[in-house]
Parts: sequence; structure tokens; C-alpha cells
Amino acid sequence: MIKYVRRDAETLSDDQWNEFFTNYNNNIIKAKLDDTHPKLIQLKALANEAGRPIVTDFDITGPRIVVTPNFRTFAGDVQAHNNAITEMPVLDYLVNIHYIGMMFPNNPADGTAKKQNHLTNIFLPWHRMFLLEFEEFLGSPSHYWNWYDNQEVPEKMKVANIKDVIKDGNTKFYKDLNRTSESIIDGPSKITNTKAEFKELFTNAWKSLYDSSNIDSFTKISQHIESALHNNMHNAISGDSMSNPIFSPHDPIFWFHHSFVDKIWADFYNTLSDDEKTAITDYPDNEMPFFNKKAKDIKDIKIDQKISYQGLLKDRSLVSNP
Repeated sequence: MIKYVRRDAETLSDDQWNEFFTNYNNNIIKAKLDDTHPKLIQLKALANEAGRPIVTDFDITGPRIVVTPNFRTFAGDVQAHNNAITEMPVLDYLVNIHYIGMMFPNNPADGTAKKQNHLTNIFLPWHRMFLLEFEEFLGSPSHYWNWYDNQEVPEKMKVANIKDVIKDGNTKFYKDLNRTSESIIDGPSKITNTKAEFKELFTNAWKSLYDSSNIDSFTKISQHIESALHNNMHNAISGDSMSNPIFSPHDPIFWFHHSFVDKIWADFYNTLSDDEKTAITDYPDNEMPFFNKKAKDIKDIKIDQKISYQGLLKDRSLVSNP
């Protein structure tokens, strides 16, 4: 039985938008974990293992986001700092597990050891589990921004609008959230000059997933989706959060972007024949920080995670030799 259907943001009704914003306010921004919560206990343990201080405060009132403590220059006792934390907002917890997940090695000698969640072959499965973690707290679907068809950030998610609807009590939580641009074909970090050029770029990247050198290697599939169909969107929106891979989940558009990246993987996987699926043999055996699962156990989002996506982005008709 499907638990959630993730929908294109452009198709959401007012009621569905209200559900998202209400749940985001109540369950992500206002809700807190105390030091008896198993997820905060796990965060402390993994931060201690990685030797990194947990970020406990995000000042978003100035021209740039300021995190405390500064994890790059922290000179104190990491474990003492982490173990002393007694409470944490859910949003801060989510940002921290993304950040701490980047602090593990990218190529551990032990093929089952924890590895970092970017620039490795756990990128796709780790972020799929991260979306599920977000939805567990949110209590509703993490819908997606279909930037293939709509190169501008969805209207309801633009800074001018979210700073009025996402609030912490009476405070505008995102009053000073900055983005360099709210279009991926406009602004200083634009990907292409026109929508047609962008769609051609995406289509070519989609076709490349089926190249004989890629299609039977999960590592290559993951690396290709991360580099060709994920990274540029962060850079094009940019600003204080989205351009910072460590703290990017602080911007709520992060979830809609990553939901679409996950959809790309899901749609690609669902277009493969059974023989092609069987031929993919290099799913990583590494433990994914925070998530007690292997990539091979979560490869089919509909069957394994009970999540469905609205519509199919692309089928095999664009591939010359399917």
C-alpha cells in the first residue's frame, strides 16, 4: 500500500500547499527533539565518531547564514560539546545529519564502513533515505520541483512568499533567506540561456544514463545523476544555503529539488527491463551514516519505500537504441 504520492509542485492545490506549510511550521521548525530522543542520541554518536561538533544555532538575520559553533574552526572538546546538547529543533537535526554525513571518508578501506553522502556511490540511496526521514517528521509528502519543465522556483516556494507563511511563532523564520536567483536559466549562475537549451541539456544527460558504459553500473548511474542532473541546480539557485552543500537543507527548496532528483532515479530504474536491473551488480555494501540500510535494499522506491511519484518524467523513447 502506497503511503505517499509525491506530486509536481505546479499541480498542487491550495489545500496541499497549506498542508505542506502547516506541517513544515509545526513539525520541522517548531518541533524539537530532547536528549532522550533516539535520533538525537544517534546524531551525537555519529558526530562524535566523525569528530565534528554539532551545529546548535543558525543565525539567518544577516547577509550570510552564521552557524554556531563554526565547525571548521572549532577548537574545543567535540564530544563534551555534543554530549551536552539537551534539545534541538527538528530542522537543525536534519541539517546536522546532512552535514555530519559529509564528514565520513569518501573511499574507506573497509568496503562495508561508513562513507560520505556526496561524491560517492551512496549519494542517491542516502538522499532517498534523507527524504524519507524528512517525511517521517513532516507527516506528509515531500513534493517535487520539476525543473525540467519549470525552470523557475515554484511560485509558492519563492522567498517573497515563504517568508510570509513559514514562521516560528510570530517571527518570520525565513525573513532574510537569500538566493542568488530563483531561475536556473537566469541570474549570475544560470545553467543555460534558454528553456530549449536547458531541455536539450537534460535530455542528453537522460540519454547518457542508458549508455552501455553506464547502464550496468550503479556507481556510474549515481555519479552521473549527481554531477549532471543535481549539482548545477544548487549552484544556479545558490545564495546562502543552496550553494553550501553542508547546510543546504536549511533552504526549504532543497527538499523539492531532491525529491525531483530522486524521481529521476526512480523513473530511470522503472524504465529498465528485468535483465537490465539484474545486470546492475555494484550496489555499495557500505553502511550509510544515520540509515541502517544498504543501497540494494532501497532501489525500488514504490516497492521498498511505499512511495509513488506523480507521472513519468521520461521514458525510453528518447534513447536511440533502447
